[in-house]
Amino acid sequence: MITACAALGLMLLCGVVYAPVLTAGFVSQDDGHYIAPIVRLGRIDWSDVRPLFNHITVPAGTGGYYQPLTLLSLLLDAKLTTDPRAPAFQFHLTNLLLHLANVGLLFWLFRRLSGRLVAPILLALLFGLHPVQVESVAWVSQRMTLLAAFFSILALHCYLRYAAAGRIIWLATVTILYLAAVLSKPTLLGLPVFLLILDVWPLRRRSWRPAIEKIPLLVIMCACAAVQLWVQGHVTTEAAPQTGAITLIAESFSSFFVRIVWPVALAPFYPAAHAHDSNALLWELVAVLVAVTVVPIWAFWRQRPIFAALAGTLVIVCPALLNASFTSDLLGDQYLYAALIPPLAVVAVWLKERGPLRPALARWSTIAAAAVLMACGVESYGRTFTWQTSTDLFREVIQKHPNWARGYTGLVEAFLQENDPDAALRYARKAADLEPHDPTTQFYLGTTLLLHQDGRVAEAIGPLRKALTSNPNWIACLQNLGVALARSGRLDKAIGYLEQARDLQPDSAGIRVGLGHAYLKVHRPASARRELEEALRHRNDPVIHMGLAIAWAENDAPEIARRHLAVAVAKDPRMAARAFEAPELRDLLLDAGSATPIDGRGGRQLPNGPMWDELPAARNARGS
Repeated sequence: MITACAALGLMLLCGVVYAPVLTAGFVSQDDGHYIAPIVRLGRIDWSDVRPLFNHITVPAGTGGYYQPLTLLSLLLDAKLTTDPRAPAFQFHLTNLLLHLANVGLLFWLFRRLSGRLVAPILLALLFGLHPVQVESVAWVSQRMTLLAAFFSILALHCYLRYAAAGRIIWLATVTILYLAAVLSKPTLLGLPVFLLILDVWPLRRRSWRPAIEKIPLLVIMCACAAVQLWVQGHVTTEAAPQTGAITLIAESFSSFFVRIVWPVALAPFYPAAHAHDSNALLWELVAVLVAVTVVPIWAFWRQRPIFAALAGTLVIVCPALLNASFTSDLLGDQYLYAALIPPLAVVAVWLKERGPLRPALARWSTIAAAAVLMACGVESYGRTFTWQTSTDLFREVIQKHPNWARGYTGLVEAFLQENDPDAALRYARKAADLEPHDPTTQFYLGTTLLLHQDGRVAEAIGPLRKALTSNPNWIACLQNLGVALARSGRLDKAIGYLEQARDLQPDSAGIRVGLGHAYLKVHRPASARRELEEALRHRNDPVIHMGLAIAWAENDAPEIARRHLAVAVAKDPRMAARAFEAPELRDLLLDAGSATPIDGRGGRQLPNGPMWDELPAARNARGS
C-alpha cells in the first residue's frame, strides 16, 4: 500500500508540473504533418486503420519513419476530440498520461532493482522532472517518443521477471513489446543490446544462453533497421547539410552530455556552433571517440556499473544520431527521453549492492537530491509555456539565437497560420537578409509574398525559383511556384510545375486542386475533372465541388454540375458569390430547379482569381 501511494504521489507531482501543457495548442513544427492527415479520417474501422500501416512519416530533421502505432494512437485521440474550441487538448492529455505512466513504471522498476523506497522515488522524479523531458511531453509530435518509451519500460519489467523466473512467456512478451516500441519510433532499436548489457551487469548471466535467447529480438532489430534504411533511401528529404553529418554527430553527442548534466540553457532548437571551427571540431571528434570506445572498454574491466550506464545510454542514443544526416542543426531534447533510463537504473542497482548509507550521509544526500529535483521542477514548469503556441516557441528561439535564420522562418510559418501576413513578411525578409543564399529562407520569402494580400504574387516567383534550384523535386516549392505563376497569368508554365509536383506526390489533394483549377483556366475541363475527382477521394472540400461544378458545366452536364454546386454552397455559403462570377455557373444559380436553394446574395464576396486550394505548410524539410 505504501509503495502504491508513493507511485501515485510522484505521478501527481509530475502531473502538476506539466499541467500547463493541457492548455497548449498545436505547433507548426511537425504537428500539422502528423495531425492534419489523421483528423480527416472518418469513423474508426478497418478502412481508417489499414492506411496507417502503409504510411511513411517524414518529421523535419529525419530521414523518415515507419511508425504505424504512433499514427494509430493519434487517430484514437482524434476520435476522442469533442470540443472544436480546444482541438489539441486530447492529444496533450494523452501525451501527459503516457509520461506519467512512464514515471510510475520506472518507479516500480527502480523499486525492484534497489529494494528501497525513498531512492526509487527520487530517481523516478529525476526522470519525470528533468527539463530535457519537457519537449517530449509538451510537443504532440513526440507521441512517438513517449509511446516507444512506454513499451520499452514494460519490456524491461518483463525481462527482469524472465531473468528471475525463467518462464518463456515473459521472454515472448518482451519480444512483442519490443516490436511495439520500434513500430512507434524506430530509433529505439538498441533495446536488445541494452538487455545484453544487463545480462553482463547486474544480472551476471555469464553464458551463451542470454545471446541465444535474444535471437528473435535481434531478428526484429535487423528487420526494422532494414525497413528504416529502405525508408531513408526512398523518401525525398532534406539534403545532407553543408556542415557534414560527422560534425553534427560529434556536436550533438557532446551537447547531449551537457544537457543531461547541466540543463540550464535548453532551447527548442540548437544551431551547430562549431561547424567552421576546425580546432574545436577536431577536439570534439576526439572526445566523442574516447567516450564511445576507450571509456566503455575501461569500465567493462574495472567498473561494471559505469560500463552498464555508459553502454546502455550509447545504445539508446546512437541510432538517433543517424538523423544528423538529414538536418542542419543539432538533434533535439526528445532523443534524450529514454537515454536517462540506463544510468538511473544503474544507480538503483548500485544502491542495493552498496548497502545502507550512514544516517548522516543518507540525510544530506536526500536533501541535496530534493534541492536538485525542486530546481528541475521549477525549470520544467517554466519551459512548458514555451510550447503553448508556435509564436511562443519561435520567439524563444530567436531570443536565444538572434542570428539564426531558421528561428525567423519558424516564426514566419507561425504568423501565416495565425493569418498575419504582414508580420510573416517582416520576419521572412529578416531571414532572407541573414541567409540570402539559403534556399529555405528564399522558399519562405516566396511563400509569404504569394500569400500576402497586397498583390505581391509576381515578387514571389523569383525567390521560389531560387529555392527550387537546390532541389528540383522540392514538392512544396513546385506547388507554390506553380500557384504563383498561375496567379500571374503564366498558366502553361504553372501547369508544368504543378504536374511535376503531382507526379511526385500523387495523393496530395492540395496539389490536385490547384492543378485542376489551372486546367479550368485554360479550358481543359476533362483534365480538370480528373484531378478534382481524385482530390475529392482524399478531401470533401467546397472548393473541389465548385471546381467540379465548373468542369461538368463546361462538359454540358448541368445536372451533375448542379449537384456539386449545391454541395459547395451548403458547405460554404460564400461559394454562391463566387459562382456568380463564373459564366458557366451563373445560369445554374438562376435555375429554380437547383437541387438546393442557392442565394447568390447571401455569401460574402470572395477575392478575385482562381479558387486555389490552401498552400502546403511551409516546412523546413527541403523536398518534403
